[in-house]
Amino acid sequence: MNLRRRWALIALGVPATSALAAQQPDSTLPRPPSTWQAAASPASDSGHPPVRNNAFPNDSVRRSRSPGRIITVDHTPNGTLRTTEFVFSPTVFYAPETGFGGGSGVVYSRTLGDPGHERRPTTLQASLQLTQEHQFTINSIGDLWTGGNEMRLTYELIWSHYPQLFYGIGPSTPNAGERWSPTVQRAALTVSKRLRPHLYVGVQGLVEHEILTIDDPGLLDTAYVPGQLGWNVVQFGTQAVFDTRVPYYYPLRGVLVNASVVRGDAAFGSEFTYTRAVLDVRGYHAIAGEHVLAAQLILDAVDGVTPFDRLPQLGGMSILRGMYDGRFRDQSALAAQGEYRTPAWHRFGGVVFAAVGAVAPTPHLFAGTLFHATGGVGLRFALTDDDRLNVRIDHGWGRGTSGTYFTIGEAF
Repeated sequence: MNLRRRWALIALGVPATSALAAQQPDSTLPRPPSTWQAAASPASDSGHPPVRNNAFPNDSVRRSRSPGRIITVDHTPNGTLRTTEFVFSPTVFYAPETGFGGGSGVVYSRTLGDPGHERRPTTLQASLQLTQEHQFTINSIGDLWTGGNEMRLTYELIWSHYPQLFYGIGPSTPNAGERWSPTVQRAALTVSKRLRPHLYVGVQGLVEHEILTIDDPGLLDTAYVPGQLGWNVVQFGTQAVFDTRVPYYYPLRGVLVNASVVRGDAAFGSEFTYTRAVLDVRGYHAIAGEHVLAAQLILDAVDGVTPFDRLPQLGGMSILRGMYDGRFRDQSALAAQGEYRTPAWHRFGGVVFAAVGAVAPTPHLFAGTLFHATGGVGLRFALTDDDRLNVRIDHGWGRGTSGTYFTIGEAF
């Protein structure tokens, strides 16, 4: 399935993370209420623990309980401030591909260090999501950090049934899609180590089994399309991430460069042999206060034969909003998008965005292919004060297409 697909947790009065958090190079949970926060120690990415602030006594334990949420603040035996949070939350979301959906999720988070540090939290999440289009997803996602942010391990376990539309492969495809219903089991793991401040390098692996049912007659049952009978994919690769964004939910400044190369091969037990390379570059610049210009450039290319639903794609709630998820797909995809983000009133903010993208058989053919454009506006509501975790409502338009998205977290 498309790895960009997101199952967002929207707590009814209780903030929680999106299920896509493990896809992001640095994800955090909301910190405890500011009434618990001692003055921050100087931020550091050196890996050394910050100097502990004695405003919170070493032998003190503070707990807060509310429906669906438990927060504990105490110290480890060596005196490091420790914050743990457990959240059980009902969820709701909306996207053109799913209609309205809902379910429940459980999130556990543990953070070591005083407020203001750059220590990353360890988070574990499990959720069940159902939609009005008779789709479901059961998943478990983990994001684990060692002391001093020296190493990071992320994992993803998914079982899902997600009926959707297939429009074909290439830059020009029919306007009508054919419905197909995949059932997916997937396990993914990434292990990274910090080599220097803000730079992490690691290895990753993925195992995916997919069976599908063709609901409408069309290309999937009349022509050869790789993966039309289902597939088993096993891939391994490497990843490098350079990340200076601050803060991580709603960056006001900094850059993110995420480069990965993976290989699927019969030697690993994969039914398909291919190499895939992805370069994702993002930049953020505050022009005044929280008025931010944000931009993203992403290049995704496959060499070899891969199942049609693992091809680089355009559309969805992250890339070219307003276009159906996977509306265009091919061996290569190139997309650029930008946003102007502005505060509005109290916790509310607004966004204006635009994007352009194309798919092609190979990257050198982008110059002669058809580019597709979308644009739109959005509304934001901050669930948290310090790190501004936002509820996002976006409406995007394109040529002959539109879509509304309701989820948590920025598109990029």
